[in-house]
Amino acid sequence: MATTNTIDSCSSISMRPVIISLGKLRLSIPVSTKSDEWISAEVLRDEFIHQQSLVDAVDTTADLENQAEATVELAARFLGFVASRVLDNTECKAARTSLLFNVFKHFTSSYLSSEDVHSLASSYDTGVRKVVLSSYFSALSVLQEQKAANIPTGPKSALFAAAASGDASIYALFGGQGTNEVYIDELQSLFDIYRPFVASFISSMSEVLVPLAEEKQQFSPFYTHGLDVYSWLSGATYRPSTSYLASVPATGLTPGELSDRLAGATGHSQGIVSAVAAAASTSFESFAANSKKALRWLFFCGYRGQEAFPVVSLEPSLVQDSIDGGEGTPSPMLSITGLSLPELEPHLAKTNKHLPENSRLQVTLHNGPRALVVTGPARALHGLVVNLRKIRAPLVLTKAKSRFRNASHVYLAKATDKVIEEDLEGDELWKPEELRIPVSTRKMPGFDFAHSLDQGDEFPKSATHALDFGPGGVRVIVIGERGKGDAELYNPTSLVREDNWVEKYSPRLVKSKDGTIHLDTPFSRLLGKPRSCYHVEWLEVDTTTPAHFARSSASSSLFARAQERGLPIEGFCIGAGIPSTEKAAEIVEGLKSAGIKHLALKPGSVDGIRQVINIAAANPGFPIICQWTGGRAGGHHSFEDFHQPILATYRAIRKQENVILVGGSGFGDAEDVWPYLNGDWSLKYGVQPMPYDGFLFGSRVMVAKEAHTSSSVKDLLVASPGVDDGQWEGTYSKATGGVLTVRSELGEPIHKLPKEKRAAWLNEHHDEVIQKLNRDFSKPWFGAKKDGSPAELRDMTYEETVLRMVRLMYVAHEKRWVDITLRNLTGDWLRRIEERLQVSMAPAPNLLFFNHTTPSMILFLLSKTSSRLILLLPTSCFPLMIPATSGYSQRRGQKPVPFIPVLDATFEVCSRRVQPSLNQSPGSVDGDLLKLVHLSNSFRMVNGAKPFQAGDVCRSEAKIVSVVNSQPGRF
Repeated sequence: MATTNTIDSCSSISMRPVIISLGKLRLSIPVSTKSDEWISAEVLRDEFIHQQSLVDAVDTTADLENQAEATVELAARFLGFVASRVLDNTECKAARTSLLFNVFKHFTSSYLSSEDVHSLASSYDTGVRKVVLSSYFSALSVLQEQKAANIPTGPKSALFAAAASGDASIYALFGGQGTNEVYIDELQSLFDIYRPFVASFISSMSEVLVPLAEEKQQFSPFYTHGLDVYSWLSGATYRPSTSYLASVPATGLTPGELSDRLAGATGHSQGIVSAVAAAASTSFESFAANSKKALRWLFFCGYRGQEAFPVVSLEPSLVQDSIDGGEGTPSPMLSITGLSLPELEPHLAKTNKHLPENSRLQVTLHNGPRALVVTGPARALHGLVVNLRKIRAPLVLTKAKSRFRNASHVYLAKATDKVIEEDLEGDELWKPEELRIPVSTRKMPGFDFAHSLDQGDEFPKSATHALDFGPGGVRVIVIGERGKGDAELYNPTSLVREDNWVEKYSPRLVKSKDGTIHLDTPFSRLLGKPRSCYHVEWLEVDTTTPAHFARSSASSSLFARAQERGLPIEGFCIGAGIPSTEKAAEIVEGLKSAGIKHLALKPGSVDGIRQVINIAAANPGFPIICQWTGGRAGGHHSFEDFHQPILATYRAIRKQENVILVGGSGFGDAEDVWPYLNGDWSLKYGVQPMPYDGFLFGSRVMVAKEAHTSSSVKDLLVASPGVDDGQWEGTYSKATGGVLTVRSELGEPIHKLPKEKRAAWLNEHHDEVIQKLNRDFSKPWFGAKKDGSPAELRDMTYEETVLRMVRLMYVAHEKRWVDITLRNLTGDWLRRIEERLQVSMAPAPNLLFFNHTTPSMILFLLSKTSSRLILLLPTSCFPLMIPATSGYSQRRGQKPVPFIPVLDATFEVCSRRVQPSLNQSPGSVDGDLLKLVHLSNSFRMVNGAKPFQAGDVCRSEAKIVSVVNSQPGRF
């Protein structure tokens, strides 16, 4: 009886799994136990496994790097295989359709319960992504064709749902020809994935293009391969290298439903025609009709363009030069990015000066504030390219660059008339009232949709998303194979929005509990400082060794002890260089353990800013202050413009919540700061406002009453009028607004010779180098006789070495040493002399130098000592003294000596060691303030022999770093 029950129970089972095992992968898919379907499942399973083993679709021996992805791929391949076999046998069609339904249902429930198929495949390799998508849509198409009921569907797009409810405002973008030279490959990929849904559409569009191409082929050399796009994509005929294409991804919506969810559309160049066609469509039928109209217009546009401006052959050497230079094959259009129109115009004028009037180049497209298109004969454009290469950044930096485009320009003005009058015969393609959504464009010849086409080029402030259907606070989602933004478009759970920078980062006034009004910015929130209490950075210089750096950064007991004593040390700043991401992580961990709240970094270029962003991304819980000064406001980091690097990186900066953007470029008062605090500074560059979080001040603090800067240095800073940003380049060659420019000590080396050749060069130019050091540089040559004439150390007496050290390291009129470590150096040198004299003389002289470290006592002993005869002997009499000199000048923990002791391989290091304390000691350089210019290298001043007074006019043959900024936007 029990056996009978078991049999009855088994016979009532309606579903059982079919097992697919391939290598280390195993799938279990429930299918119907009905005999026909079960037999079909087993047969197709065996055929599938055999087929996969033949093509090695899955490696059955290697360990899988991503088993989850491989499992999805295997399931998708089986799904696509079953879909392809449904119509092979009419007798089994019903059973196989039922099997396909169950396999599709299993795939949907297993992998698409919470996400769309595009989101599922978005992170997969390109090949796997294509398999998953094409198999899914192939199966869906067969089920719809066989009129299967209750076909499972994935979750709906959160973006379209938000648009339908008014929570998102979407605009459609249609690109023009762009610079994508392999666009037919993109169309091929889209065709392969969505073929069941787009094949009939592309076939009907080919029916429009084929007769047009055949007709024109009789009278022109164009269209030698015809324009049967469908045959190219389906493989029926050979596919040429280039073709017109259109991309229409499946959205699950009719054209009318899609336009209902769009707030507007726009197009670039010929893309405006696609935008109008989409805006006028209400159904698949009307979309097909409008697409045919658009194709006719686009066909004649391309034909007349080629006719009016045919491609001409160029010398192979010229073509190869352009390809090697990274610009691509020369064509009538050149895309230039990284230069604004005012920056490009001088180069354009220089090139046009050598061209006849009918071949001159013109800027014909403005794709952005620093994205322009220049058009003209390809040969002439190549000349412009050669000119631009001199200023172009290396390609790895992705800054200013140029690339040829395949299109034509204003030379085609007459061709437009032919398109409208002869080809289209004046037909009105669309009427204004046909447009269901607004279409925005710049003025376009031949079209007058004055009431329906918005003559603007900016999105309304209400816009939240943009769907980009073409090559090339609004979030842009690029639709199609290359962009892969369709994963975000179809995402059912997450609606990604771009931050509105003005709303999120603009300053606000907030009232505290006690009623006090405070300025609220991300920087003020980080510091927690009221408006009358400022954040100050104390400079720690010359951390030249790992041990010294470890003591300075003190990961750390130094900061911990200081905090225990109540000192408000809250942050750590690294200047003149950005550490690697790995090293920065070590520093951050050390700072955290010491109780430090934030790390400040001072990038000097776009690459430096991006490295700061990488560091912030690697340490998301720790605030990183990005201190940007550019290279034009006394900063020693670079020659970078203050604005352009931020324009290029602002979006990336704001992607990291823990980055605080602080600017410093000579700001002096509220009027200077306000445009940068509220972000309006960027409006003149054609972009949305980009607020800063805080500001830093250097020169302004140096001239403050409380600063220890010498009063004469303060006078010089105040007297400098400054220079407008547009006139800054003048400082490279002459005084402009009281400002000149040099290369930074921390930038390019002073000497351009290879290191191995420098010692020989210094030896050959020995006297000339010493003369320039003494005349122009803040660190003079050490060797000198009592009368001031230059000398070698070996020719100086002991007395002269001591006098020289006192002269260079003691500020007599202020009665102080330049630094206590240099006082100790002098004392140690005196002890060394005494030791040497005691060894060399009998009886030992009673000098007692080590008991007296004041210059007055030293000089007294020098004049009264009984060993004066020995002191007057040259140091060359005692060879042990010579090597000691350089050793004494480079001791660890000691301030760099304010002189050059020897001309050898160490010259570059000695001459470039920073000594900021000199700005408090003009007496150390005879009061010649020009030798104290911040981080100055070798330069020559006509009046360098006398103290420079505030208000004096100077002329220079070289360059000095800037010292002041006095007006908004001035440096």
